[in-house]
Amino acid sequence: MSLLRLLCGGFSVALLAGCTNGATPPVATLPSPTSVVQASPEPTSTPAVSPSPTAHPRPSPFVIPSPVTPFLRCDTRDLEMRLISEGAAAGNVSATIEVRNKSQHNCDLYGYAGLELLDDDRESLPTDVIWSTTSFFLPSPAVEAVVGLPAGTAPISRATFDPQHPAPPVPGHAYIPLSWNDVVGKCSKASQLQVIPPDASSSLVISAVPPSGSPALMYVCLSGTIYVNPTRVAVRA
Repeated sequence: MSLLRLLCGGFSVALLAGCTNGATPPVATLPSPTSVVQASPEPTSTPAVSPSPTAHPRPSPFVIPSPVTPFLRCDTRDLEMRLISEGAAAGNVSATIEVRNKSQHNCDLYGYAGLELLDDDRESLPTDVIWSTTSFFLPSPAVEAVVGLPAGTAPISRATFDPQHPAPPVPGHAYIPLSWNDVVGKCSKASQLQVIPPDASSSLVISAVPPSGSPALMYVCLSGTIYVNPTRVAVRA
């Protein structure tokens, strides 16, 4: 028996791996998994946040109501009126009559109001009404337009009579602009106004005393000549 056979036979167990061709290599034992702990990031300083600007509520948009379709004329009994403003410049005076629909239904106005000057006893004074799209106070001609007066609008405010704190225009109310001369020619002192709404056959009587209470009477010269512009919607402030 050769020395090689003795070595392979006697040490078969110990050298089996070395003497067998094509043996599978031992599998390495994998290490047990370990928990991976991520390091917390270094604390950073929080940037200062500028306070948001205070939001101021916007005023409600000024909405002019649409006229009634088809046109429905306001009757005199449907309306409330009041002289709300008066101003003067270079011998000319302007004033405005505010109009409100006090009825329970919507209606419309279009065109020019009629007017007559009255004294304390409601007796007629010389009056010459001129319907016009222009006046000393209008930078451009006024436009005739249908004015929609919805029901349920706010009453004409007494604050309107305070010249220091006049009430703002009211959506849904109408305005009748007036102007006259208080210097030239024969003059009348009116304490009341008889107003006929556009296309109406009856009238309302309202005070002619200016909102400020001074002067105490409406002083209209040129033999009572008074210009009346087309009835208009509330003008945007």
